[in-house]
Amino acid sequence: MLTCVSFRYSRHPGYLGWFYWSVATQVVLLNPLCTAAFAYVSWNFFKERISYEEDTLVQHFGEKYQDYKKRVPTLIPMIP
Repeated sequence: MLTCVSFRYSRHPGYLGWFYWSVATQVVLLNPLCTAAFAYVSWNFFKERISYEEDTLVQHFGEKYQDYKKRVPTLIPMIP
């Protein structure tokens, strides 16, 4: 049930959580260099991964997934 609710707010809730967790660990450790590095590396990984997955989902589900994409954001900065 929790998973279904999560997908109502973010198209990739697992990726969203991992992204913010990885950056937040470095913020908590007061490590500005690694905060920037983790944010950059994580963002690049998820940008590529989400793009690939969503292309596949659009091919499989077509217009239904396009409508879902319009309604639900990723909530990862600069990844529509």
